[in-house]
Amino acid sequence: PGEVDLSAHVAFGELATAARGAGAFAWGPLAQGELLTRLGAEIRLARLCAARPDKAERLREGLARLLDPARMGQLFLVLALTGDDAPPPGFAAAERCAA
Repeated sequence: PGEVDLSAHVAFGELATAARGAGAFAWGPLAQGELLTRLGAEIRLARLCAARPDKAERLREGLARLLDPARMGQLFLVLALTGDDAPPPGFAAAERCAA
């Protein structure tokens, strides 16, 4: 983890359509910053900083980069695929992809 960049340019609409054609459900896309916030990234940051005060500033800077809309928070999007129609963690029922 953290050693490899897994980002890619993805045609989310086409991917969601193909997934639905195979029987899956698609959710999103949702901005990375929004999803990480919903999943409790800031709570996790507080716990990590408490456990590793020597790394706290670096951890804060890293999360800020991931969440900041002017940086990676809006630049990267997330599409989730599931096998049933229950929204995955971080996604709301209304965010099921209909495209």
